[in-house]
Amino acid sequence: MFNLTKEQSDKIIEWMNVHDAEKHIPVGQTFRYSGAIGGAYTWEFTPTSLGIVQKVRCSCGEKIDVSDYDSW
Repeated sequence: MFNLTKEQSDKIIEWMNVHDAEKHIPVGQTFRYSGAIGGAYTWEFTPTSLGIVQKVRCSCGEKIDVSDYDSW
């Protein structure tokens, strides 16, 4: 099972809100339309020998890395 800290979750949510507002929400809309089944964001957890790389990637290709490299 993969986990995120509260700080990581808060950082991701803030990034998603800003990213959607700047790149994906047309003027006059209040939310991002992502199709009938969603899928706008991919949550990536990559185990390595040192720790787990934790990223969230938007369908447009932009991503945020919230890995805690200092704890490795």
